[in-house]
Amino acid sequence: VNAKSVVSTAPAHALKGVLTPVMPQADQLCDKIRAEIKREGIYHPPVAAVTVAYPKSAFRDDELDNGFGPLRDLPGFGSLNPRTEGVRTLGTLWSSSLFP
Repeated sequence: VNAKSVVSTAPAHALKGVLTPVMPQADQLCDKIRAEIKREGIYHPPVAAVTVAYPKSAFRDDELDNGFGPLRDLPGFGSLNPRTEGVRTLGTLWSSSLFP
């Protein structure tokens, strides 16, 4: 396969070994890039995906003040948590609302 660029979601530390069989110069190329940016490695932000499921009956059937209907209908598709709330989670996505 000939390609001008390759995109991968594998961590950089694992990619070098994966590319070597199809691109023998991958080891040298990765080492060269690391030397040029003066890094021992590449920083990967600590991100996790967690899936939790609740039945609709677990939510109160309260009418929301904003006119969007009952809380049980889960209006919207997620939320963002400001750092000032002291929560380490940056946000959540409600996949059941995104993909009903």
